[in-house]
Amino acid sequence: MAEENEKTSKKKFIVLGIIVSLCLGLLSVGLFFWHSKKVELEEEQVGEVQYEEISQDEVVLGLAYPLNPFTVNLKDGRFLRFTLAIKFQKEIPNVFFSKEYELRDKIITLFNTKSSSEIINPDSRQELKKTLISTIKSVIGIDSVEDIFFLELVAQ
Repeated sequence: MAEENEKTSKKKFIVLGIIVSLCLGLLSVGLFFWHSKKVELEEEQVGEVQYEEISQDEVVLGLAYPLNPFTVNLKDGRFLRFTLAIKFQKEIPNVFFSKEYELRDKIITLFNTKSSSEIINPDSRQELKKTLISTIKSVIGIDSVEDIFFLELVAQ
């Protein structure tokens, strides 16, 4: 009789284990489907782009494109390290990217003709900005450059 109780006790334990395993399996499957549905909803919400309408009274700033840093020798034997950002009126023209190497060459050549005193002087720097803008316009062949910004300027 004791053996029968042990056998029925083992059977009950095995049946209970199977039931618990099935419940955990169903719970796992349910959580998987619930989570995947939640991810799908989030992806749909992320995919929806909302555009704001801009009235004609609002000012829209142009796009600025930073060039890689330059290191150039100046005509007085010093060197200059600087980074430029070019601000365009509406959008960056595609031709700009195909002419970037030519533009870098023209900018380096321009700075090779300048001395450190010309670059440090604020008035000369404004003239240099105007020259840079006209150089950029002549290289890319489009009159869409609005301004030039010096992001970094170190002379030694």
